[in-house]
Amino acid sequence: MTWFYDLKITTKLLLSFASILVLTLLLGAFSIAQLERVNGSATEINTKWLPSVRTVLAFKNELTRLRSDELQHILLKDTDEMNKFSGSIAKAQDELQKNLALYGTLISDPEERTVYERVKTELANYMALSARIVALSSEQKKDEALAISRGESLKIGRQLVADVDRLAQIDSDGSASSAKSGAELYGSARIRIGALLVVMIVLGFGLALWIARIVSRPLGLAPCVRLVVASEFS
Repeated sequence: MTWFYDLKITTKLLLSFASILVLTLLLGAFSIAQLERVNGSATEINTKWLPSVRTVLAFKNELTRLRSDELQHILLKDTDEMNKFSGSIAKAQDELQKNLALYGTLISDPEERTVYERVKTELANYMALSARIVALSSEQKKDEALAISRGESLKIGRQLVADVDRLAQIDSDGSASSAKSGAELYGSARIRIGALLVVMIVLGFGLALWIARIVSRPLGLAPCVRLVVASEFS
């Protein structure tokens, strides 16, 4: 380190301040990196898990409405009234297909994909039965329509609801896991940033003392030099 002692005071100070700035830059970069990790967890919740939960709930709501409209259709005798519920049933079926397609774009878990494929098959079977129920009910074959509704349609519908509930549980667990991961990352980042800040303060203070000692040493020798020079000329 003799080269550092030989530098001018201005250069020494510049290098010291530059070192402190570099340490500050490192702290800033590290802090940003930790914040990005925490933000990643929050982004996953907002862009994946929450939309999935909303879509599943919307799907289940439309499925309940479809089931209700089918039963109402069977109970009605008036053609105009039945036609109104036929339109409502068709709308509910369209919404179910849209929600299911949207959910397919949000899948990221292997189990989720497996359950989703079962839901697709079950929904197709349920909607085929729904079409038969509406057709029989429109032909005033109410007993046959009711038998399908209470039999095969009810069985498939229950399995469909169970699988939809499983999707909701997967999404809920995924959201909770991401939230927990984000909290752990935040706690870890806070400790690391705090520790790094303490280290930088200690290093900065030590560097300042070292520079002060280096700069003050020649100044402390100045009186002695003046005495020696004075004694030589006296």
